[in-house]
Amino acid sequence: MAEKETRKRRQRRADGEQSRARILDAATEIAAERGYEGTSIGAVSAKCGLPASSIYWHFKDKDDL
Repeated sequence: MAEKETRKRRQRRADGEQSRARILDAATEIAAERGYEGTSIGAVSAKCGLPASSIYWHFKDKDDL
């Protein structure tokens, strides 16, 4: 049972790392195209295909992103 829980935690961590990477990639692309002022959480959300709540899970705000 403990081994199964460990695998689940590892999978969630890997999923979280992949989500974080997708968010950063999207934010970098948008910032390169539009600059800081043109970058928004909504635009990053649309670009990476993750809800804004996922972005806020990883980053406190736009400045943190």
